[in-house]
This record gives sequence, C-alpha cells and structure tokens, in this order.
Amino acid sequence: MASAYECIEHSSVHMLMSKYKHLKFETTKIWVCYSPKCNSILQTKKDNKDNLEKPAKKQSCGQNYYKDQQKDCYVLVLPIEKQVKYFIEHHGLDEKILNADPNYRSDVNTGDIYRKLREEKRNTITVQVNLDGASCFKVSQYGFWPFMAILNEAQYKIRRGFVILFSIWYGNKKTPGKAIMDQPLKQLRKLEEDGVIVNGRKYRLIILIATTDTVARPIPRNCGQFNGKFGCNFCLLEGVRVPKGKGNVPVYPESKDGSLVELRTLKQHKTDMKLAIETGKMVNGIKGETPFVILLKFDYVKACVPEYMHGSCLGVCKQFLKLFFTGKKSQVWFIGDKIPIFNARLINLKPPYEISRSAGAVDDLPNWEASMFRSFFCIISFCYRIFYHRNTLIISVHYHMG
Repeated sequence: MASAYECIEHSSVHMLMSKYKHLKFETTKIWVCYSPKCNSILQTKKDNKDNLEKPAKKQSCGQNYYKDQQKDCYVLVLPIEKQVKYFIEHHGLDEKILNADPNYRSDVNTGDIYRKLREEKRNTITVQVNLDGASCFKVSQYGFWPFMAILNEAQYKIRRGFVILFSIWYGNKKTPGKAIMDQPLKQLRKLEEDGVIVNGRKYRLIILIATTDTVARPIPRNCGQFNGKFGCNFCLLEGVRVPKGKGNVPVYPESKDGSLVELRTLKQHKTDMKLAIETGKMVNGIKGETPFVILLKFDYVKACVPEYMHGSCLGVCKQFLKLFFTGKKSQVWFIGDKIPIFNARLINLKPPYEISRSAGAVDDLPNWEASMFRSFFCIISFCYRIFYHRNTLIISVHYHMG
C-alpha cells in the first residue's frame, strides 16, 4: 500500500511526471476513423497553431473529422528499443536461461522449440506478445487495447512485474489490427535484423509466442470469429452448430472414420491468405493478410497457442463444476445435494501459500475468477474422494487441448 507521503507525491499530474520523467518516451499518435464500420487510418496535416500533426477535416474514407476529443479513436505507439534497453540495464536477464543450461527448469524456456532456438542463435532474446481489451467503465462504449510483451530471458517474477508496452488503442470499437500492430512490428523486424546493443553486448529480438483470447485472436490473424465457420484457429474443421441453453454453439466433432484432423500450417495459411485477397472472400476462416507477415521468419500459426485461462479455467473447469453442482439429479455425477458441506469446508480451508486466491463458496460459482477454478481443480479437489475419477477426466481433456 502507498504511504501518505507517496499519495501526496502523486497528487497532481506535474508531480507524477516529475518522479517518472526518466521513463518518458516519445510516442507516435495514429488516428483512426471513429465510424464503427470504418477502420481507415486518418490522413494528418500540421496545425498552424501548435505545429502538431492532426487529422485533416476531409478524409479519403468519406468521413469528415471534427475536433471532438470524446469521439477520437487513436493508437499510441511507443519506442520498443528504448524500453528493451532500459529493462536489461535496470532489471537484467537470467544468465542460466541465456546460456541454455540443460539442467535449468522453467516455463517456456524449457520447451523444445525454445531450446532449439537458443542453440541456433545464442545472442537472441525472445518475447511473448499479448493483445487484449478492457472497457474504461462497466457501462462504456470506449475501451483500451494494449499490445504488449514480456521478455522470456528475465526471471519469472521480474517478467510478471514489468511488461514492455508496444502500443495502446483507445476507441469506441475493437482495435483494427493494422493500426495497432503495423508500427510495432516494423520496429521488431528492425530489432530482429540489426539487434540492440546493451552494455557492449548485442541482442537480437524475436517473437516466440503470441497469446490472445478467442475474442481478440481474429485481430492479429485477420480471421473470422471463434463462433463462425472454421472458427478453430488450430485445425481446418468447419464445425457444426448444436443447441445449448437458449441458443446454439459451434462444436468440432471427431470424424466418423477415425481419421486425424488436418492442422493449420504456415504454408497452408499463406495459401489461404493469398486466395482470400484475390477473391475478396473468406477462405478456411481467413479474411486477408495478417500484420505478422512483415516478420519474415516468424511462424505465426504455431506461435498462436491455445489460451489457458479462458479455455481451461473458465471453460472446461467451469463447465464441469456446473454439471456436478447444478446438473440434473438423475445424473450419476450430480452432487448438488452436498453444496452446504462443500461450502463449509471451502470457507474454512487454509490453502498453502502457493495459492494466491482460494476457491469461494459453490453458491457464488458465477463470480469465481479463473485462478479460483485453477486452485480448486489442481489442488483442493484432490482432497475429496468424490473428485478422483472426475479429475482424471478433466486432466485428460486438458491434455488433448494442449
């Protein structure tokens, strides 16, 4: 918690900027048409009053720009090289990871693809990029979409505590992929080819993983929504719609003859992308060119991994708990009649320090966070005999999702 002195220190914009002026970087502002159906980047010209670049009144997209800051949609692009330099100089990198120690166990740094990359390119540092959005307020049309990254070669706690912000979108709609990603990816390509020198050592920077949830994934990949045809970003199944609740959902059933599903590949994706551009129609769920094509050696199909939080914690785990506690009484797995017992035990539970947020009462299931589902299924549920066989099924589902 902040002390009284720190609160006074940050009581005005001037005092806040004075303290953190060493972190101030020049930014590039890109305006986008505020019309919900138009994602055109606005043409700018110098304003005679303050000599700054501002949108011209008449735009090529047919929409006229008016000086109303409440309706502005724009992207702020930050310099990546300066941020990487500052990060390495002040927080450092883990030498065991940099030296590819085979006995060192970590998260992504232990993977086969990462190990192979480290052997081929010693002076390379990798990043995980993420794109996601959040509303300014609970009831608001406007929202923020940060495009950011973490350095995989830093220690885990430092990685989690300090992110590198590439760009940030503010507007009344989803961020257009071209506006928020083009400039940062051009910077990343330069850092991949020329590198960045820090303390006399040259590092090349490349993207290893791109993580997004199912709602945000169509933006960087320029593909259809997850609930449409060919909505799966990992295979080429078209999918079918089945009734669920008051509506319907897409599912991807296994083939009747037992044949393996064809997975998406970079080569196949480029073919579909080229055909979609030529015909103007969606091909296997691909609408057109992805912003990632500027990175020549980046396999953006393999790099877009399944998203764990929504897929497993808020997806599979939540679905199973609903079946267990709120399903039909005639089903063999129903244990809804034991909710009071579960609530009493969960409330009095004293979890180990590894669990940052323990599961709450089962009655409050709709308000559980992803970390609560994770702690329940990974640790707490094994304390109950009734969940042994159920957990085996859930772990099997997680394995096939991965």
